[in-house]
Amino acid sequence: MLEIVDLINALGLSRAAVYNRLEVLKAVLADQNALRRGANNRVLVTAEGLQLLRALEDKHSAGMSLADAASQIRDDLGMEAVGMDDSTRRIRDLEIAQIHMRNTLDDLESRLGLLELKIEPEARMIERRSASLLRRAFRRISGSAPSVQNPPKAGETQDPPLSESPD
Repeated sequence: MLEIVDLINALGLSRAAVYNRLEVLKAVLADQNALRRGANNRVLVTAEGLQLLRALEDKHSAGMSLADAASQIRDDLGMEAVGMDDSTRRIRDLEIAQIHMRNTLDDLESRLGLLELKIEPEARMIERRSASLLRRAFRRISGSAPSVQNPPKAGETQDPPLSESPD
């Protein structure tokens, strides 16, 4: 029997993605006796259940929605969604897709938060460094340029005025 951690490693998916796929295939896995609860209510899946999850993931990777892939697996196994007409089945499939999208969004938001935490110190360091470089460049420019307090007007020279001699 495989636990969630084993499924994560075997399928190469996040914990949320594994739970999404288990939810989508819950009826199929239960019908095949491939889904059980262990000690402390842990989710356990048989090797056959792992094969069904892999088939679901293969179909999903090929471009099918999880709901459509699960429906095709049910059809392949000759199962009918018990007591469901087409509209009810479609609603259930949409609800499953919504759960999947919500979990994916949560996963992406947490990844974004981690990335922001990683780059925040580097961004502050870059800001400090660029400010320091700008100050240094300004000092260099200011120090090498001649200081001009009263520039001469057009037609005037900068020669000092002649002093008048008392005669």
